[in-house]
Amino acid sequence: MLRPVEEFRYFHSILVPGARMAHASPCYRYDYAYSRFHVIFLTGDSPHVLAERSGFRVIAREEEGEFVNCVFERVSAPADR
Repeated sequence: MLRPVEEFRYFHSILVPGARMAHASPCYRYDYAYSRFHVIFLTGDSPHVLAERSGFRVIAREEEGEFVNCVFERVSAPADR
């Protein structure tokens, strides 16, 4: 994801209110800093900030091994930022 807010706003546009989507990635931690496959790391509160700016909320976060799964729920219109 090069532009996560723009991409999540697109997801927002194709999902109905209350719809949920899950994103599992090791990029929610800074585990693979030197991989050409990872261009952005959503660490700390970043998933919540991303959700707020794109009309979602984080309703669950689970970790298993190297993967972190965040579940987002569509709640409102994206914030203007």
